[in-house]
Amino acid sequence: GLVDEEWFFKTHIVIEAEGSHVVSSLEAISSAVQNSDERILLEELRSLEQNLWRLSSVCLPIMFARSPRDHTLLCEPFLFFFRLRNYIKSLDVKMEKSSEGSDVEEFHLHGPSGAMSSILPAVDALLGIRNTSVELREAVTTFEDYVPKAHRLFLERLRNAPQNVKSFIEEKKEHIDESTWFALAAAFNSCISRVLDFRWRHWSFVEQFIVRPSSSTVSASSVSVCPVAGRSSAAAAPPPV
Repeated sequence: GLVDEEWFFKTHIVIEAEGSHVVSSLEAISSAVQNSDERILLEELRSLEQNLWRLSSVCLPIMFARSPRDHTLLCEPFLFFFRLRNYIKSLDVKMEKSSEGSDVEEFHLHGPSGAMSSILPAVDALLGIRNTSVELREAVTTFEDYVPKAHRLFLERLRNAPQNVKSFIEEKKEHIDESTWFALAAAFNSCISRVLDFRWRHWSFVEQFIVRPSSSTVSASSVSVCPVAGRSSAAAAPPPV
């Protein structure tokens, strides 16, 4: 395959591999909330912030890396959009439900997408972040049908927990010493900032690799290849605690 193809998939593999540290932090944070352990929660929130920093500041920029030989992009956006994307885009298929072919069912199958990753949805669930875009929430819910069952169960467990981190810290405000509470609030807000940073950096990736190339082939009135392009679709972070 092309170097561009290799680099595109390699970047996502690196992000998912590094995301394992985020998941470990989430497990520890969830346990600390359940056990009402403020000390462990503070340590793990700081650890989560560092792990999210690596995702946004070290892993995502890999997509924009350049060849040390001639300084060209290792994954060129227009080549990705016009050549590679054709092999991984969504498609509609018809499948026969009987050997006679008399009963046919149609399916819309989504191509692979970074939005199918469980990393950010898990962070959202535990921290208490809710997407303000109904369309984007529905898209993410659809994508979750494509992830491993263990990932879906993990997300379900975090979403159905009695408390998320935000509500836990707010509840503790009147019950723990002031210095500890402000330290927890600061650590929580730092994690929120990292999530926003990741999403803005990822949006720049979408803009470079999908929105700009598509604008060279379709008119502004055409339906966008990105369902939330041109809209304010970022997840709404909860207000600072």
